[in-house]
Amino acid sequence: MPVAKDTKNYSQVVRSVLTPQEFGKDLYRSTNLWKPYGTRGIFGGHIVSQALMAAYQTVASEFGLNSLHSYFVLPAKKDIPTEYYVTRERDGRTFATRTVHTKQNGATIFVIICSFQREEMSHISHQTKMPDTPTPDEVLESTTDSAKKFHSSRILGDSDLPIPIVNRTIHIDHDPENPIASRLSWVRVNCDLDGLEPLYHQAMTVFLSDFLLAKTGLFPYITSLKGNTSTSLTESDKESPEAQFEFQFMVSLDHSVWFHNIRDVSKWMLYEMETTWGDNGRVLCHGRLYSSIDGSLIASTSQEALCRYRPKAGANVTFKNQDGTSVFPPALFERPAPKYCGKLSPVPNANIIQTSKL
Repeated sequence: MPVAKDTKNYSQVVRSVLTPQEFGKDLYRSTNLWKPYGTRGIFGGHIVSQALMAAYQTVASEFGLNSLHSYFVLPAKKDIPTEYYVTRERDGRTFATRTVHTKQNGATIFVIICSFQREEMSHISHQTKMPDTPTPDEVLESTTDSAKKFHSSRILGDSDLPIPIVNRTIHIDHDPENPIASRLSWVRVNCDLDGLEPLYHQAMTVFLSDFLLAKTGLFPYITSLKGNTSTSLTESDKESPEAQFEFQFMVSLDHSVWFHNIRDVSKWMLYEMETTWGDNGRVLCHGRLYSSIDGSLIASTSQEALCRYRPKAGANVTFKNQDGTSVFPPALFERPAPKYCGKLSPVPNANIIQTSKL
């Protein structure tokens, strides 16, 4: 599918969507947070990206983001001004640290701490290898006509977000006897971003990283009775306590990103995601974003999410068996050994990836 071509300046659109406006020293405000259709609240990735851009405006230009760690404290509301209060924790020769408290009506709804690093020569260079997968076009060719229409459209459908985003998830057969705890998806911004500064590509990568990650925590249950989407109790459901529950909602509790390289987000990126744990109403997921151009590891991500189930109408069950054990038995997953590529010895200057350039 070709990149969208129209007269709109999408680079300026991205700047507008991601950049809060300054209204005092280290103080920023936004009134355009995005609420996806059918969701409970504001999209978390938008808050993370705007808080990052608020922090970015207080550091010297030679510093680039190397990591961020954040917590969602309270639900954000769409029609209330959002204010970002930046604290300059440290300005060192190599690292700068910023904390941003995001508030609505005086209450803190989100907290992020960002670490920025001055680029330096490195004597180590290694990364995990990009998985060998079908290309985005091959994914499209292997799907049905209805699936092709879905994978060729915006990931967000007819939303009011002015940035077109698409993804193509690589199909994996789900066997209830051997549940899968991971997934792979190609993702990109589907428009021309000529002239967009690297820090905005970085912020947009953060934005994209929040779309698919947490839902990976539900993948082990897609074909099991726990994934039953029926909201009413059936006769077959009565045979299993697990099937008498329905999915209620999922919300992000936190979000962390470690940056390794900056790449153009209008080019396909492979998002490798897995869930390593789920219990006590929470799931933990991890991700790795790779460039389709050179296979470089762009970013690593982690996220914990709250996941709620409830008994179906007419069900007479609890979450615990009589002996106190959960009706959701634990699932164990086999993890393949990672494949590494790269060098651990000093490398020539030509092999150093310049993170200041796309």
